[in-house]
Amino acid sequence: MKSSIILKTAEYDPDTDIIIHEAAHCFHVLLEPDFTKLWTFQFPRVRRLEGETWDNEDLRRRSHSVSRYAQFDSLIDAPLVAETPRIAPFKEEEGVYAGIGITMKTYDDTLAGVEDKMRLITQRLNDLPGRLRESVESVIVDPQQAGDGWCSYWPIRQHRDFGRVCEDIAEHTRWFEMARRNPAKYEAILRQISDDRVVRQKLETLIQYGFLDRGYHDSLNRNSQG
Repeated sequence: MKSSIILKTAEYDPDTDIIIHEAAHCFHVLLEPDFTKLWTFQFPRVRRLEGETWDNEDLRRRSHSVSRYAQFDSLIDAPLVAETPRIAPFKEEEGVYAGIGITMKTYDDTLAGVEDKMRLITQRLNDLPGRLRESVESVIVDPQQAGDGWCSYWPIRQHRDFGRVCEDIAEHTRWFEMARRNPAKYEAILRQISDDRVVRQKLETLIQYGFLDRGYHDSLNRNSQG
């Protein structure tokens, strides 16, 4: 089943690219429960020290992660509850995005004039790495959403550790892709890939299973030289 990405705003921030993160969640859903089982086997969760929270920098290092948020564990840090879109009429931006295979929707008439921003979001969707684009059916902009972004559908058949690792998978997908696009800016992540065997294994696993492009390394080399 394809999912919707629900965004709080049509403003696009290229420095965080939440669209990659949410699309990785959507694709992860399609691979459940097998991919969570594989990920937890290959990359077991690091035991937290007493009083240690997900945003602890030392936990990030011990976990071989490129992002502190990758350690967010819904079983410890918060209940994982899929936020259902509000039942309200859509204002659909039909026609403007014809031919791209995606429906852009908004709940708020005040967003009707932001065609350029919506086109940029559409471009980002079409630029998603690997097979992520396959899992996204629509984008909904809803200013009343609590968080910055959501994937609208969580798997019915999910592995018991799905909520423990879903942010780990989405965050590594996001930041590995950001590093590929802009190697100079994300040199620290590339250094981790080079120096840390576990981080390299995470990268190769995400490439193998379609979260990132098969040609990731060649593209990274071209971008580094350019």
